[in-house]
Amino acid sequence: MNKVNKWIFATLVAVVAHAACAAEGDNGFFVNGGIGSTKLSNKDPSDPEGRFEDRSEAYLVNVGYRWGWFGVELGYVDPRDFHVVQPDPVPADPPISLHAHVHGVTAGVNAHYTIAPNWYASARGGAFFWRGGEDVFSGFNDIGTGAPIVISQTGNHTDWYAGAGIGYDFTRHLGVGIAYDRYKATTKGDGLDLTTSMWSVNAEYRF
Repeated sequence: MNKVNKWIFATLVAVVAHAACAAEGDNGFFVNGGIGSTKLSNKDPSDPEGRFEDRSEAYLVNVGYRWGWFGVELGYVDPRDFHVVQPDPVPADPPISLHAHVHGVTAGVNAHYTIAPNWYASARGGAFFWRGGEDVFSGFNDIGTGAPIVISQTGNHTDWYAGAGIGYDFTRHLGVGIAYDRYKATTKGDGLDLTTSMWSVNAEYRF
């Protein structure tokens, strides 16, 4: 466990211990899930004028425990494949199709705070343990077919996620809402950047 992960773990333990002593209201387990739209947008280091940009559908699931308005969570998020079509430098040739994908486990803290009768505001954040990859166009093969050379660049890392939302609680156990989350996913050295943003509609059940 590196120093960053140790710091995150120590911080979570301290905050949870404080919340367990100070929180008021219902305590208990919860499970929530959401579906929505994600966006990937990054610069291609090999082509300053190029841009890998696409939207896709995604889903997320979380389980956790909450002391009053404050809780901890463990989850998983998975956007579907991103896809971009780049024009071939040779006008007579077909365009070049590239794909990207990122997914991973989330672990962090969350808040579910009542702001008006039945209405709540939410927030979450923590560590994002991701794995993913993207296709990179690197030129043409001048031997044989002369087809474009597409390299699959993969990586994994521990970064962060954070988000906020608003929603409505129908009962003490069930609520629905909308949320915005950002998932940082980059690696050093090779320029891999799979950072995504996500708008989602979600539902939560509290036991």
